[in-house]
Amino acid sequence: MPGKKIVVMAAVLTLASMAASALDLSEGRMKVVLHEGIGRFSLYYLSNPKTSVYTPLLTTEDPRTSVLSVVIGSKIHRLGESADFQETSEKTARTARFVWTSPQLTVTEEFSFLSSKGSALANGMRIDLTLHNNTDGSLEVGARYLLDTWLGEKGTHFRLGSGTAVVNELKLTPADKEPYWLSPLAGDPENLGLQCMLTGEGITPPDKVIFANWKRINDVPWDFETSSSRSFNLMPYSVNDSAACHFYSPQVLTRGMERKITIVLGCYNGSGFTLKPPEGDTDLSSVLQQSITVTKDIKDPLISVRADLTTVNRLLEELDRKIAAEQVLTDEEIALMEAALKELKERSARNTNR
Repeated sequence: MPGKKIVVMAAVLTLASMAASALDLSEGRMKVVLHEGIGRFSLYYLSNPKTSVYTPLLTTEDPRTSVLSVVIGSKIHRLGESADFQETSEKTARTARFVWTSPQLTVTEEFSFLSSKGSALANGMRIDLTLHNNTDGSLEVGARYLLDTWLGEKGTHFRLGSGTAVVNELKLTPADKEPYWLSPLAGDPENLGLQCMLTGEGITPPDKVIFANWKRINDVPWDFETSSSRSFNLMPYSVNDSAACHFYSPQVLTRGMERKITIVLGCYNGSGFTLKPPEGDTDLSSVLQQSITVTKDIKDPLISVRADLTTVNRLLEELDRKIAAEQVLTDEEIALMEAALKELKERSARNTNR
């Protein structure tokens, strides 16, 4: 990847100072790092819990190679670089976010964790983008997210949900009905890879996704025309260097209007990821029973502790929802909560004594 190496060499001093200014957040088997001052993030998966080894799901040589851009009218802004936007960042107990503000637009990028169906631990990441019109008039606003992948660069660069291998440039649209794309780690027996959902409840389908050489996409400010005859090389500058780019076409935002875009990605899971909206009366008993059942047979103490923490967080989320809805806990729910807490305390004692 010669082209990218030049970028990395030019960025050494910036990255050295950036290392002391980052927000990191972890839950389950996922970790996200927000690089303050440059508006970028790094995403990691705990691939070996026993040795606490994290595998990066995006390129880490220079986090700036993955970039969120917005277009306002005909002007394009690369967030983290545009002088028109002021950047702030913050972290809460379970989320982290960037906020970019200009006289025209406020862009919020919030990161939170999620689990795939049947997973006891967080193995995915939800990214919520909010575009807010700050003006008294109307704005036409769109977004594109360039994701610099690397896991598949020694084998199959990308694989689609249908099983199709992507070996040359490709454009996907919703008409293709692909549920996700995957950047798979070559030669990995556990099928570790970066999975990005394209459909599903609560997920914003991109208007198109482009797979191409990273430098070729990065050098184009906005739109990109693919050619099925082009590979992931851009000789002599960039060799075997792939990336995926999500496009969300411009839409008109009237005064004070917001546009929300939700992106979901994580470590590959056969069942994928979905964001089901809260239903009218979620059964707290079912939430607790499912959490306890899924995690009770975990043998590894570190994974067990992380799973129990996830259970506690799910319980707190459900309690918050009931309080907000002014719902009263039943005697059965209170009894089940006490039993669940007792079980968690016993597990904690067992893990401490191992």
